[in-house]
Amino acid sequence: MAPGQHGYQLSQITVGTTALLKERKGVLSMTNTGTISAVLTEGTIISSTNATKRLMDLMQQVGQFELPPEELLKTATQTVTHDLPVMVANAEKLTAVVGDPEKNDQTLP
Repeated sequence: MAPGQHGYQLSQITVGTTALLKERKGVLSMTNTGTISAVLTEGTIISSTNATKRLMDLMQQVGQFELPPEELLKTATQTVTHDLPVMVANAEKLTAVVGDPEKNDQTLP
């Protein structure tokens, strides 16, 4: 796979408000978002690079009319069906790992 073809390039995961990693003097460390992502996706299928690549390949095949969309939907549904309860259970670990959510002065309408 060519760099950036299907996955994130390092620059894409180290910048912006959704950065998963931060880089300082060549050393990578997790951002809060990265830590939350890691905790939530632990034990999931979608966290596997092989599974993610497979889904990306299937999407490409559907886009090129080489695969019926139902095949992609079947695989995606199986992934979500497996991963959702795992992520819900993992969410209970968040406070212990990252602490209480930050309080801010903004209120929702």
